[in-house]
Amino acid sequence: MTTCQLDVKALYEQLDEQRRARGLSWRQLASEVDCAASIFTRMKHGEGAPTAHLLLSLLVWLGQKEAVASLLLTSEDAEPT
Repeated sequence: MTTCQLDVKALYEQLDEQRRARGLSWRQLASEVDCAASIFTRMKHGEGAPTAHLLLSLLVWLGQKEAVASLLLTSEDAEPT
């Protein structure tokens, strides 16, 4: 069995680099991916990882949509909960 763990610090660093390149604040990034800005503070300090849904949104935001495309549902595809 293979077990994987998310490197939250590496994800945070990639988000920070891309955020700066786009001239965005953490609040603006949070708005773009529909999450609370506080998640980034927790990630920075190693206090928590994003949910699976947020992780997918962050990967798409980072330009990794092709890598996760088979795992994505659009809002039109999603069934009501």
